[in-house]
Amino acid sequence: MRLEVAPATDSAPHLDALWRGEKEAVLLQKALPQAAEVVQCLERASLPRLRFGQQFEAWSYGRGLDRAGQDHAGFFEGVHPFLKQVEKVLGGIWSPLPWMLQQLRARAGGLPLEVPNENGRPYLPFTIRELPVGGCLPPHAELEQLRRPPYAHFREQIDPQTLLSWFVTLQEAESGGELAIWSLRYAELGEAQFHRDHTDLSTLLPGRSCTKIAPEAGDLLIFDGGRNVHAVQTVAGSRSRWTLGGFVAARRGQPGWWAWA
Repeated sequence: MRLEVAPATDSAPHLDALWRGEKEAVLLQKALPQAAEVVQCLERASLPRLRFGQQFEAWSYGRGLDRAGQDHAGFFEGVHPFLKQVEKVLGGIWSPLPWMLQQLRARAGGLPLEVPNENGRPYLPFTIRELPVGGCLPPHAELEQLRRPPYAHFREQIDPQTLLSWFVTLQEAESGGELAIWSLRYAELGEAQFHRDHTDLSTLLPGRSCTKIAPEAGDLLIFDGGRNVHAVQTVAGSRSRWTLGGFVAARRGQPGWWAWA
């Protein structure tokens, strides 16, 4: 596992290096000093949330593209109200969208990086995720998203080589909650591993090496979640694991990047 650890002031063109496969993950330390205050605001708020699945305890604040289903109109209509709610909840402590764009553009090698839109309607730029005690996310690779109906329009605008994942840790788990990345690549999966465009990797992971990364509060992690099978380990202890993040892809046919959730 090729992990690079750097200070938050680092501005190397990490997106391109990740895209080319020269590295697999970059951890930028203490990129968000006010993370603890942000979590206090979120825990006092009542933002609407979505459950990832019935099989595991994990919640998303904000309906990302992969969760849009057939309701594209509802998806786009929900973007602005959600961003407005988040700004209100945080009360000026932190403004996530400008911060996100600044952080990702700093690693974009001088190329443009924007939130995509469809007919002038912007995509959601990020989601907030809470994994309470006992929560986890099962093994998956983000390239499987491109098989699903919500990506029918957008996948023609992105280079399908890989999707990069990013998240800033707002609060780490007391124990557990690590990001686990296996030595199993999306290209190795066959149709037997897919069911309704979701993967079941239970038979492929035994015997594979696994790297676990545990970012601390305020750390920003960018990694090749598209090609690398990964999961979030079960959260233990007495507090939730909170993150905010999304995806980045190279634009198809022109230099630059798209960033969305």
